[in-house]
Amino acid sequence: MKDIVEFGETPFANSKNIAGVGFYGEGDSSGASDSNPYFWSSNGIIYSYNGIDSDGKEKITIEECLPSRGSSGGNTTVDPENDADLSRVNGIKDKAFMNCDSIKSVDLSSSENLREISKQCFYDADNLSEVILPANCDSILEEAFTVELGNNTAPENYIDVYVPDVEVYINASAFDYNKNATLHSYNDSAAEKYAKDHSNVDFKPLTDRVKATYIDFDGKVIAEFTLNAGDYPDEPSTEPQRTGFTFTGWSPKVGKIYTNTTYVAQYSDDSKTSGSTSTSSSSSSGSGSSSGSGSSGSSSSSSSTNKSSSSSSSSSSANKSSSASSTNNRPVVISGAPTPVVQPGSANSSASGGAAS
Repeated sequence: MKDIVEFGETPFANSKNIAGVGFYGEGDSSGASDSNPYFWSSNGIIYSYNGIDSDGKEKITIEECLPSRGSSGGNTTVDPENDADLSRVNGIKDKAFMNCDSIKSVDLSSSENLREISKQCFYDADNLSEVILPANCDSILEEAFTVELGNNTAPENYIDVYVPDVEVYINASAFDYNKNATLHSYNDSAAEKYAKDHSNVDFKPLTDRVKATYIDFDGKVIAEFTLNAGDYPDEPSTEPQRTGFTFTGWSPKVGKIYTNTTYVAQYSDDSKTSGSTSTSSSSSSGSGSSSGSGSSGSSSSSSSTNKSSSSSSSSSSANKSSSASSTNNRPVVISGAPTPVVQPGSANSSASGGAAS
């Protein structure tokens, strides 16, 4: 495959069986520029690198998320843990997540140089229930979260959008036909004013100080930390112990939080070779919810655990689907050469990439 110098607008939008795209003719990234970008694909998301800007920052754009992300390719949650390259992104192309119906949550909080949510970015993503914007994102453009007329009829199609920037610009059509949208931001913010002016959008305030609470399987509080909204909470200095079990982490996964959040200790049963996980939960207080970012609200931590279990179930289903397809209906992987070149900058990325030569 020849070196690619241009990537059209969502060229794979109707290709739901494509699990990945290889850019094997690109070479390396040293010569990348605006006129000859370096492209790569990781976990069903296609990125481009256009060199360095005048401030010495990388110019990295999300070109397109494949419609198969969350079904035959990748996790249903797009976040820094599943997608390490998000922290390097400073641009998203128009319609990049359009009709990505298997994605449930997108956490962009690590994309500190991202200033804008592009036109029709999440247009008609039917099952998207949560988007967390980075602190410096100050623009949400036309139809970014619009639902195609007639499609938003199911009660589960609620979406929570977390907007840390107080002065964010939100286009009048950003949430067109979206009957169940809630903006989470600070009092007297532009997001609150937008919600007041648009009857189809609700508003819930974020607080300046939030609490992170860690509890054990039996509901006992292990530790509590108070921090500024939008920061990462500290974790307990020692791992919790439970006889006959091994501690495996916290649910939800620890990340930036904007509301009071409860984390529940997760364990694997040492007596079961299958590695099944035993969990316990306790109720928590607060407003809003976040899966993948660590934010949670008035729902109990059992809800957080259920969300985590649901996500695991989705991943398990996706893996089973992928396994079955290997013999029955294997997803198509577009490639240009038999030997892939792994793109630099993402050590844990299962990406095929190349650079402009």
